Amino acid sequence: MSLYADDDFLLTIAHQARVAYGTQRLNACWEALQQRQTLATLGIDAADDRRVEHEVAYYTKQVEHWQDYLARLGEESQVVGSVRALVELNVAQSR
Repeated sequence: MSLYADDDFLLTIAHQARVAYGTQRLNACWEALQQRQTLATLGIDAADDRRVEHEVAYYTKQVEHWQDYLARLGEESQVVGSVRALVELNVAQSR
């Protein structure tokens, strides 16, 4: 295995880890946002309403952040080459 293939393999694994982390964070923030929106519709009292309103705003921004993060990861052109090299590496090793 060449040094270039090792680098491509590591880049691909790092990219997959970033995608997995971003996806996990997006799902967690999305779930929290939905819970806060449900609480907002209940409207228990004024103090809770204000707190929940701030939490809804926070989690809305977090969802947008993680969506943007994952979109940027999808646009990385370097990873496309890395994935291609990883596939070629797997094919070469299986022979």
